[in-house]
Amino acid sequence: MTLEEIKDKLNSDAASALQWLMPEGRFIRQHFWCGDVFGSPPSKGSNGSFNFNLKKMVGKDFADSDRGYFGIYDVMVAHCRGDQIKAIALARDFLKLPPGRRPEPRQGHEHGSRGRRKQDDIEVLEVIVPTPETPPVFPPSHQRILAGHWPWRTADGVLHGYSYRIEFVVDGERKKIPLPLTWCRMRNSKTGDEWIGWHNAALPQPQPLMHAPDLLRKKRVLLVEGEKTCDAANRLIDTPNHPLSLRFDIATTWHGGTGRIEHVDWSIFSPDHDMTGWPDADAQNKRLYRPGTLSMERIARKLAELPHPPVFKIADPLKHWSDVSATPLPKGWDLADPIPEPGTDAWITRTLDMAERYL
Repeated sequence: MTLEEIKDKLNSDAASALQWLMPEGRFIRQHFWCGDVFGSPPSKGSNGSFNFNLKKMVGKDFADSDRGYFGIYDVMVAHCRGDQIKAIALARDFLKLPPGRRPEPRQGHEHGSRGRRKQDDIEVLEVIVPTPETPPVFPPSHQRILAGHWPWRTADGVLHGYSYRIEFVVDGERKKIPLPLTWCRMRNSKTGDEWIGWHNAALPQPQPLMHAPDLLRKKRVLLVEGEKTCDAANRLIDTPNHPLSLRFDIATTWHGGTGRIEHVDWSIFSPDHDMTGWPDADAQNKRLYRPGTLSMERIARKLAELPHPPVFKIADPLKHWSDVSATPLPKGWDLADPIPEPGTDAWITRTLDMAERYL
């Protein structure tokens, strides 16, 4: 990989790179602030002297007379006090590149051209199953913005990999991105080097449901959207006298949203299972669909294809919230969120009572 390609990769993930390089810094709208370019914490009541504009991709440490920084690599060079060898090593560490020679200028590259972006020279040759029973290793750029991770096992307990979520703020808006993490055999398409390690490659198909081993013996199942919501729902199921604890033995989910439903192993369910889908409280999109409800309906069709399908109902939290309050539920509300006033547990009970049976 050439130096120009490294620069482009750093700039394409600028927010994560800055947070990784300077964990004491913080984002304010489209700006990243820190005590100085070396990553010192800002003094009390101050944002610090280092500022980087994520929209214009330029920065400056106002405590010195430096001309300024044009791109993330410039910041890394300043962070390393002008030592380019250290800066390149730092960039490789953040990008999780295999060890290699010092990058050379790209032949025919014109100054100022951005060149390739988001081009990855790493090829995944194989996703290896079973995954090693060792702690997963996340990309360095994601470790400080990690918001949770979850294992995925088949019904017989074989570990297929992990999913995790990163969260960060850009322009004052919180972003969240779900990602897979699997044990892979990889190759660098330029050098031909091969190695085995963790990588953001998809879970092998068919993909297991969360808590698949427990689904064989627990028959009253609540199906929700997303790993974080699944964790929250299981805590409520374990809470004595909560409406969910009186109706369900376990909550489960699938990885990857609507687009991955076709790749999930739904065959674990049988007529002994009594399932209820609880979608997120999504607003209607331009096509008058609610994405969460649409996902549950697609799952109903997949379950109907089984030789011996389970009982399956779909709850409609938005519909029955209107009986409680004239103010709509917050966009995307799910069981991981507190019930807004004036809602109570009785609303959850009512919503479950009125769930529509599909199978």
